[in-house]
Formats: sequence, structure tokens, C-alpha cells
Amino acid sequence: MKSSQKALIIFSLCLITLSIVGIFDKIFWISDLVSHFRIQYLILGILGLVVTLVLMQKKVLIYFLFLTVLAVNSIYVFQYRPSRWEKSFEAYGLKIISFNLNRANRKTAEFKRYIQTANPDVLMVYELTPEWAQVIGQMKDVFPFAQATIQNDNFGIGILSKHPLSKTVVRRLSQAETPVLETRMIDENFELNLIALHAFPPITSEAKGWRDNYLLRVSNFVQKLKGESVVCGDFNQAPWATSIKNFLEQSGLSLSQGHFALPTWPTTIPGLRIPIDHCFVSQGLSVVDYRRGPDIGSDHFPIELTIALKGIRSLSSD
Repeated sequence: MKSSQKALIIFSLCLITLSIVGIFDKIFWISDLVSHFRIQYLILGILGLVVTLVLMQKKVLIYFLFLTVLAVNSIYVFQYRPSRWEKSFEAYGLKIISFNLNRANRKTAEFKRYIQTANPDVLMVYELTPEWAQVIGQMKDVFPFAQATIQNDNFGIGILSKHPLSKTVVRRLSQAETPVLETRMIDENFELNLIALHAFPPITSEAKGWRDNYLLRVSNFVQKLKGESVVCGDFNQAPWATSIKNFLEQSGLSLSQGHFALPTWPTTIPGLRIPIDHCFVSQGLSVVDYRRGPDIGSDHFPIELTIALKGIRSLSSD
């Protein structure tokens, strides 16, 4: 057997192994980590298949191995199609930007220019430190209503709005004491629950447990909220992971993104980008638009979400 054939077989078997190991993300920490990179496995599988087609047209075994890589990962990556995607912009359309600022990010002028251009109705931010809170405070003319929990670590959270906010609650739902910020946005046409979160990164097996328990507790209280809800944040988890599936099932929310998960982190290493920042919506909301914003100095890309609020029932009517 030629060395090139052996290399392709070994390469394909490595991809298959990583793809299968990721299936057990609920049980094993290492499985959780490798499961984040299914988009990369898919791309590498396609490249391997192309090389095989060009150089080794009659090697059926190698075809089969790379097709297995594609099949396993496609099941996960290409399953995200929102059930209520609207082609037209409905009445009371609301634009939300969700963005992990990165506490070390100093490109505050770029951030303010981006927000001015994008012109969201609601801005949710994470890693809100006292330094970033000063920057946010300079935007009060754009967002007259704001709620926040400001921290010196990576887990400060803020929600800024053009519409009034009320009944704000800061919940601390994990062993790591990471907060969840919950508030209600009120307009003459609707009321909407806004929940912003930042899950602990799974840097150890214990931290994985913290994150999973945190998301489970968030889903439990979201499921009990009256009216419509939007939950956004840095979940530190890919959308195909077991913990996210459990989160959606328990909370009753659904995916707001299109049929392909958009990688949002890290901005600095394109080949390793993974989709860990998400927005989820309740059953009464329609998604008008979902896209990734530009690189503005953070290690995360912002998420831009537009939802249709037509026909939303007031929370106070219950």
C-alpha cells in the first residue's frame, strides 16, 4: 500500500474517531470538548474526499471512510432550521444584538460605531466590567433603559433597551455563582421576557458540570415564565450538544438561527471557530433575520437577531 493511501486512511480514521467520541458529550468531558468541532470535521472530510477522487479513484475503502465522516457530522451540523422563519418584516419587528465584549477588548470606539450603524432595539452584553460599564453608560441617549450586573471577572451582564425595562432579577444558578440577568421589556404593543446568560466554559470536567447544571436551571425557570421570551448569551456550547438539546426541550424554546450554525468564537483563529453564542426564542415569536456581526475587537463575533412581535399577547393579560 502506498504511503499516501495509508496517510488518507489514518487521517479518515482519526476524523471518524473524533466524530464518534463527540457523541458521548453528556458523559465525558473530553467528548464534550471534541464535539464542538463538527464543522471542522465536516470540512476536512470533504477535503479528504476530494483528494481521494483526484488521486485514488478506485479506492472504495477510502471513499467509504470519508463518506462516513460526512454522514456522522452532517446529522449534527445541518439540522438547525427555525420553524417560524418569516420572509417579510412583520409589524413590531425587534432587532437584538447579543455580544460578548471580552473584558480585554479596548476597541471601544469601533464598538460604539458598530452599534450606531446596526441600530438595535435591544443590546445584550457579556463580560461587562466596570471599564466597559463606563463605555456603555455613554450610550444612554441611544438606550435610555438599562439593567446590569457589573463584575470584575468575565461574568458581568448587561441589557440595554430603547423600550422600558421592569421586574429585573439577577439569578445565580450554578456552583460557580455565574449570573443570569432577567428583565421584561415593555412597549404599548407587547411585553417580552429578555434573559441574558454567560455559561462557565468547560475547561475542566468539574466546569462542564457547572455549565450543564447552570443551563438546566435556566431552562427550568424560563419554562415557567408567562408570555414570550428571548434567551441570548455565550453558552460555551455548540448547538448540537446534549446540554443544548436538553435546554431547548426543558425550556420550550427553539433555535433562532438558520439551517447552519454560525461559528462565533474565536475571531482570531478562523480555522478553529465554533458556534457557542446563541439566541433562542419562544414559540410565539417569528424570526425575521439572524446573522453574525463583524469583528470589533472581541474574541467573539456579535449575533444580530430580528424577531417579529406581531400578535404577541401581553404578559399582564394572564
